Amino acid sequence: MRGVRLTRRGRWAALALVFVVAVLSGALLTLANVDERDPADTAADEQEPSPSADAGEQRRWPGEAEDEARADEDDSPAADDGAADAGAHVEAIVEERLDALSLEERVGQLIVADPRGDHPTEVSAEAAAENRERFGVATPAEVVEEHALGGVIYFTHAGPDDDPDPDLTNLEAPDQVRDLSAGLQEAAQQGSDVPLLVATDQEHGFITRTDEPFTRLPGAMALGAADEQDLAHASGEVAAEELRAVGINVTFAPVADVNTEPANPVIGVRSPGADPEQVGEVVSSTVRGLDAGGVGAVAKHFPGHGSVDVDSHAALPEVSRSEEDLRAIDLVPFEDAIDADVPAIMTGHLAVPALDDQGRPATLSPPMLDGLLRDDLAFDGVIVTDALDMAALQDQGTPVEVALAALEAGADVLLMPPDVPAVRDGLVQAVEDGRLDGDRVDASVRRILTWKAELGLLDVEAEDPASTVSGDDPGEVVGADAHRETAEAVAAAGATAIEADCEVAPIPDGDALAVVGPEDGGTALLADELEARGLQVQTVTTRLAPSDQEIERAVQAASGADAVVQVTTSAWRHGEQVRLNERLRGLGAPLHIVATAEPYDAETLQGDTHLAVYDRGAAAHVAAADALLEGSAPGSL
Repeated sequence: MRGVRLTRRGRWAALALVFVVAVLSGALLTLANVDERDPADTAADEQEPSPSADAGEQRRWPGEAEDEARADEDDSPAADDGAADAGAHVEAIVEERLDALSLEERVGQLIVADPRGDHPTEVSAEAAAENRERFGVATPAEVVEEHALGGVIYFTHAGPDDDPDPDLTNLEAPDQVRDLSAGLQEAAQQGSDVPLLVATDQEHGFITRTDEPFTRLPGAMALGAADEQDLAHASGEVAAEELRAVGINVTFAPVADVNTEPANPVIGVRSPGADPEQVGEVVSSTVRGLDAGGVGAVAKHFPGHGSVDVDSHAALPEVSRSEEDLRAIDLVPFEDAIDADVPAIMTGHLAVPALDDQGRPATLSPPMLDGLLRDDLAFDGVIVTDALDMAALQDQGTPVEVALAALEAGADVLLMPPDVPAVRDGLVQAVEDGRLDGDRVDASVRRILTWKAELGLLDVEAEDPASTVSGDDPGEVVGADAHRETAEAVAAAGATAIEADCEVAPIPDGDALAVVGPEDGGTALLADELEARGLQVQTVTTRLAPSDQEIERAVQAASGADAVVQVTTSAWRHGEQVRLNERLRGLGAPLHIVATAEPYDAETLQGDTHLAVYDRGAAAHVAAADALLEGSAPGSL
């Protein structure tokens, strides 16, 4: 079992206190002529209960008393002295590793790439072909070794509403992901002798990269609606424990965008909400929870993607706020994340005229990165670009020019350059030609190596690269009962009645129900939950944009029901769901609407009850069924 992982300052303090206690204890034992006790026995006696309890074990969420005690330790003189000593020790390790790297290997440390395939050395023909086309070699292990990569990012290589592509995916099952991670760490030792950052976008909710048996936790807007920071911390810790168990040590989360534009096509429920202070609280609690579970958090998308109505995957959005409004709204959660000691921040591909009058995206903007983020907000961690293959950057130059501009703006990690071989070679050449300062590269590599040290990746012996992957059996961690209970607690606290009186009209026992809505919205999951509670349920699933035939079939199924439940997923974007709502409303039976994505459906649809659960996973539908039958939904918009 792992214990709680502290913040940077806390970790140095803890190391110092352990050192002092060990020295004093040794002296006392010598004076008393006491037999030396096995350190492993002492550790076993003193270890705290794991935050991820086994089935039936009560989860202990961090409380104020613990925080105060930790703060007292951090502020003690011995802790401050020890923190400085521990920091100097890490600095020495980092400098030693940096000195051992060639220029090519230093540039490789800046790159996080996305190789295809679910095994380090044996992949499908389709994955091998894509890897050869994109990286010049066939397997993920060869990609890592050939380019001396600093990190990799895992995908299912499918859209968020699609099943994973079995020929290309990195993520299939816990044991498989752990083996992939261990194999890639071994390849990294052969390449640069520096362990990898192994990342994914585990935001939870709609952006959940892992499938069952991994725990699906409700996303950020559910946490915002719950407004219970111990739940945000616990959710982050659960996520981290499951990721670390399979060798993933970084997640590109939490989303720190303040979603003030309801028509935002890419953020929505990925954000905790529209209140900067509340978003900041969720973000900082999640950062601390991820840290406690041993995974590095990355707050995104700086300086804020929540006020736009353009998806940066498709084009370059422009943020029209004044600098005053940006500081009062969008920057607040990032400042809170920095206060929570977030180790990394991801840039957004966003033009912000108030901050850069040359129209450069934040990713390529010295005033926004080196100026605002580094100098003004005093962020000294790692700056990660959003994916460099996104359409928002397609007019900014060649892949090498974009990568060079990002580094010159202040970025450290280049995420998914569209041509890794060309970018790596081009940056090496730029240093040799004097177009890119070698000290600038070293500064970024130094920050990256420091982050790896903080994640415990530089403490392993080169002959045992797999030790960078958790020693836990994934089957004992992934999908644990305590984790599922945390997911259900978040969903229950976040379920929101979108009515002036904040009440839900409960469905009477014994009613015959029709439950209709998109298959992708988890309609069948909700139907099963209601049926398990003793109701007679007829279920009709449709596509996100139901056809005329699907609408007619749903209306026919609902025509004899005592009450109708319409499950919606972003109905404000899909007029066909609105047409279905109009037909269902015409039946005259009580109509209960359950929004599984943004709560904005309530402005578009008519119903007797509007319930928002912010997600389409099992935990969300347990909460929805409870709210519909019990008439209680404690969340707030």
